[in-house]
Amino acid sequence: MRTWLPILGVALAACGRESPPNPSAAPAAPPTTAAAPASAANAATMARLDRLAASSDPVSAESMKSIGGRLQYEASHRPAALASPRVEDVLTSLGTAGIQLAEQKQYIAMTVKAAYCVGGQTADGLSIAVCEYDSPAAAAAGKAFVTERFRIPELDRQIHVRGATTLALGHHTSLPLTEVTRKAAAAFATL
Repeated sequence: MRTWLPILGVALAACGRESPPNPSAAPAAPPTTAAAPASAANAATMARLDRLAASSDPVSAESMKSIGGRLQYEASHRPAALASPRVEDVLTSLGTAGIQLAEQKQYIAMTVKAAYCVGGQTADGLSIAVCEYDSPAAAAAGKAFVTERFRIPELDRQIHVRGATTLALGHHTSLPLTEVTRKAAAAFATL
């Protein structure tokens, strides 16, 4: 089951800009209630990107006008190596514990108030997101933000903080992934 990325799936779905309406096309069907939150999230995300793009940082202003540019910006502006366990170290530790991501990709970290995030999903359905923050306090605040903002009743999610890095583990409540989740948390704690 490829449905529950722990913290960013909702945000990733909402990050694309909508195309302008085609006046010669047939009128669109009214949005469903499920589409309305995605549109609102899309508008809010894009508005924040636009505000950041207009910032006084000349390096970031142009890069934040596209999702690809934002990802590139975040990858090149990661926190200092001494500030936290690095994403690569966490993924290596998980691999040593026998937990492999079937797919792995960078996510827009800004969505969870982080500096840089990478994640994916295991073959058995455990979603993993590792995010680097600028400080341990920012990581704790990021955990609190994600816990409050991205509440999904059908998602069993745990977010662990170590220094300035978070490890979010999530899976659909119908999946029996208690043991692999415990193993991943232990690998992160002993890093």
